Amino acid sequence: MGKNKKKKVLSKTPVPASGPAGLTPHLPGTGNPAEVLAGWSSALAEGFSPAGARENLEALRKSQLDAQQKRVLDSLLRLTGSPLGRDIKLKEAPEIPAAVLADDACGRLFISDAVDGGLVCLERSTGKKIWQSGSERNAKISGLGLHNGTLYVCDRWNNRLSALSAATGV
Repeated sequence: MGKNKKKKVLSKTPVPASGPAGLTPHLPGTGNPAEVLAGWSSALAEGFSPAGARENLEALRKSQLDAQQKRVLDSLLRLTGSPLGRDIKLKEAPEIPAAVLADDACGRLFISDAVDGGLVCLERSTGKKIWQSGSERNAKISGLGLHNGTLYVCDRWNNRLSALSAATGV
């Protein structure tokens, strides 16, 4: 056939240092997005702090990115556990939520706690606690449903489905 062509091998992207300055060589647009994704994936696998990566990656949202670079950035944000949407800060919400359900009709959020299995009902517009229930039952709530004022709660720890009043939590 023709001449033997040398196979092009992509070099491993160096692990970035913490902080915005360490990210500069890896900005989408300055290199191959696949290499950027591979570099961050490798860095995270080798112990680079996801918190440090999230902070740097969030800063990239304001950059001029093409469609492919946006997909790469979204993948990295998911990989680091960074929210894709607006972060919601609710004072009364569980620190580690397991499930959430929004009730548009009455403007409430029902949020289960992954740690103690409790359930809290908050006013969606203010974040004010309306009621709290269940942490004493040693439950692990993994799903929530709502119909006609009844809140259905799936407890995977105790293998049961419960029905509560959405208004009172009882």
